[in-house]
Amino acid sequence: MGVAQVIEPEAEAQTIDETVPLLGSSKGVVPPVNKAMRRRVFIALLAMICVLDLGAVLGQSPSTQIFEEIICSNYYNAHSKDPSKVLDTRNYNCKIEPVQSELAYLTGWMDTAGMTVSIIFTLPYGALADRTSRRFVIGLAITGLVLFELWIRIICLFPQVFPLRLAWAGALFLAIGGGSQVALALCYAIVAEYISPEERSNIFLRINGIVLVVEIFATSLSGALMLKSPWIPFLSSIPIEAACIPLLLFVPAAKYGQQDLVLEDDSASKASPWLQRLSAASKVAYNFIKDNIMVFILLLPWIPAFFSRHPFVLIYAAKKFDTTFADATFLVTIRSIISFVLMIFVLPYVNNLLSKRYKLHALIRDLLVTRVSILFLTLGALVIGLAPNIGVFMIGLIALGLGSPFIIALRCVVTHLVPTESLGTLYTSIGLIQSLGMMAQGPVLAALFKQGLKVGITGMPYYFVAGTFAVSGAIVLFTPMPEDQIEEGAENDDGEPQS
Repeated sequence: MGVAQVIEPEAEAQTIDETVPLLGSSKGVVPPVNKAMRRRVFIALLAMICVLDLGAVLGQSPSTQIFEEIICSNYYNAHSKDPSKVLDTRNYNCKIEPVQSELAYLTGWMDTAGMTVSIIFTLPYGALADRTSRRFVIGLAITGLVLFELWIRIICLFPQVFPLRLAWAGALFLAIGGGSQVALALCYAIVAEYISPEERSNIFLRINGIVLVVEIFATSLSGALMLKSPWIPFLSSIPIEAACIPLLLFVPAAKYGQQDLVLEDDSASKASPWLQRLSAASKVAYNFIKDNIMVFILLLPWIPAFFSRHPFVLIYAAKKFDTTFADATFLVTIRSIISFVLMIFVLPYVNNLLSKRYKLHALIRDLLVTRVSILFLTLGALVIGLAPNIGVFMIGLIALGLGSPFIIALRCVVTHLVPTESLGTLYTSIGLIQSLGMMAQGPVLAALFKQGLKVGITGMPYYFVAGTFAVSGAIVLFTPMPEDQIEEGAENDDGEPQS
């Protein structure tokens, strides 16, 4: 059964036009829609998610290699007996500590700059999307992302003109739309409210499984192209990401049934309507956080969860095992293959088994998957830090792959704990916390890696990651689940009480 077919309601759909809100009423009831329209919109959203991931992964490894080559060239030329003569550093040792430390510092703070902009603009653009057009805001986000990537390419094409650290300034382009985080969050928000709650977990797993196929393909393609020249995939990623713009034509431009913000009646205020809306949205978000403290405690493990996904693993493997970035890229593919098998075949079967045979409530089922996943993430990070050779390193990557459903399962857990009409605010909050994690991971891993190189403990970054996963496991394990949610869900799951 295809993914598009899974989300179709059992009841016969009614025909509506594209002016009808896609996400339904504030009560979270998915409106009956034309099947062809549902399929078109869902495939367009899935395609955008996949294309964005394809462009990001395709340019990830070659950008790291190109950064290293530029830093290496700058280092050896600066220490050359004849500084006026530009050296060919292709045969020089670029794995020395000064070069690798600067590379980790550059990539770490580049991620931090991008995530800082994302954190600042996520809520404003989320509010704008809810009250104008999600399609418009997704288009803005993709435009800003393409400009950001283009800026980095220009810096790398002219390293004799621009200092490499000037690439950090490209993060300012992400203020246009908020970047890929906002675009992906809006796509997932549409899907989350578009499908029935009982199918949400398996649908998210299948979406992420399909995305992993794209990731495996893009990683392998990137590694193969890098054997010829890293510039080929590096430059190709921009038009691929820009290809998302035409896909927006298949997403309705209508509002999505959300109520407008209640603005204070202050005739003396000189603030623009836009600033008044931002102020009102901030109050709504604050009240949501205050009323759902337990949910936000459960979201804290989201921050370290992204440490295992950071491209730093390429730098780590290339340095520790003295291999090329192309070879390291192929090694990382193992994790993606394991994750794909889990999300497409294993976990949907396990979810159905736990729900139908063992009569577990969906919340308890998702919580169980979350706890098992964080255990694998902890063991995987620890093994990678201790790995004396590539074979043991691969075992650690496999364990990380087995823990990859953690983020999806945790998203489903917290979705059970809030009213359906608050899912938009919840997903915006998830985006913010995700940005915090992605912002922290770069400089933290870079600093630990630099210190580890100095003291001779190369695995120091992953010892730290394993520790944060252990703390996250404790949070997920000991945070109590509200009984009323379980009792209510027992009557609502599959539309009838469980036996």
